[in-house]
Amino acid sequence: MPVIISSSVKQTTAFNARDPARILFLALLILPISWSFRTGVQPIQDLPNHVANAKILLNYGTSPLFQEFFTLHWAPYPYLLQDLLLMLFIKVGNPDFAGNALLALAMVSIPLSVLFMLKTFNPRKTYLCFFSLPFTWNILVWKGNCNYLLGISLSYICLAMLWKILCTEKPPLKQWAYFTLCCLLLYCAHIVALVLFMALALIIVLPSGISIADMLHKPEIHENRKNAGRFIMHSHFLCFIPVFRKKRQ
Repeated sequence: MPVIISSSVKQTTAFNARDPARILFLALLILPISWSFRTGVQPIQDLPNHVANAKILLNYGTSPLFQEFFTLHWAPYPYLLQDLLLMLFIKVGNPDFAGNALLALAMVSIPLSVLFMLKTFNPRKTYLCFFSLPFTWNILVWKGNCNYLLGISLSYICLAMLWKILCTEKPPLKQWAYFTLCCLLLYCAHIVALVLFMALALIIVLPSGISIADMLHKPEIHENRKNAGRFIMHSHFLCFIPVFRKKRQ
């Protein structure tokens, strides 16, 4: 049977509001946020293009110039989440603020999603989230691939939600609704991150063709599922393999 951790155990093993480790973890997240806002415009490769695209989408209806040179087609396409976030940030501030806000969100989303995934898989191991902090600084940030970083973060959250559903004998409808919404956001973030989530989810859901019902009620199968979870907890390193690829001359 799935191991159910009581609330009292969670309070002693997982981060709590006054846990020094949690305070330190959140304090370290302030560094990338403050760095993102330290100047007006960051020297990021694709970020200005994304901000300009969001500016066109936001002002398309009131700008004859944009209507002359662009045709608007709304659809649930990958990258839509990034465009909507940038439009929201431009509304709140200005294009410079929007670019910096998206950059900060993309950077801190990785460690925060890893923390959420660890708390779901094994609350006793939440301290491992500190190992995800170096990944707030990676080449994808300099390339402006904020949508990919957001997608990877959402894939971790989707995996954690899937794990929760499988560990619940009768998952409530609200739990399925949150999982479906998160999957939709993942699709609208980046298609590669969605494919990665689907591949890792199969490791949990389809071990040797065994049904989910068997997985929930046979201890030995549950142990295999826990091993799959341990693999997935470390799989986020695979997301950054392109970072180490040698550049062609």
